[in-house]
Amino acid sequence: NGPSEDERFAQASALCGNEFSEALEYIVNCQLPARRVVEEALQNRNEVHSSGKVIRFTNGGCPWKTHLYELERSNKDIETAQIKFVLYEDKSSMWRVQAVTVEGTAFTNRLGLLE
Repeated sequence: NGPSEDERFAQASALCGNEFSEALEYIVNCQLPARRVVEEALQNRNEVHSSGKVIRFTNGGCPWKTHLYELERSNKDIETAQIKFVLYEDKSSMWRVQAVTVEGTAFTNRLGLLE
């Protein structure tokens, strides 16, 4: 005889509990801090470039795109500016520039880098 229905339910419940805990940990330890980083970068955008269309993350990169799009939609001043580029320092202390994509696209940039 294999495991009983109750034993299988307990296993499934434990598995779901682990998945939920991992998802919650990711939100608390990664997504929420990333949102604060994007908010701060947006507040300081005019210090980076007078156009207000470039933001800089002072402590490296983070998962920022979804937060940027949401914050732009919720703030008309930022939405009007439409951030074009993001600057951040990578793990090897090299500065990177990334063009912001049109929301919902993977490769269509709001403005491309000049060659």
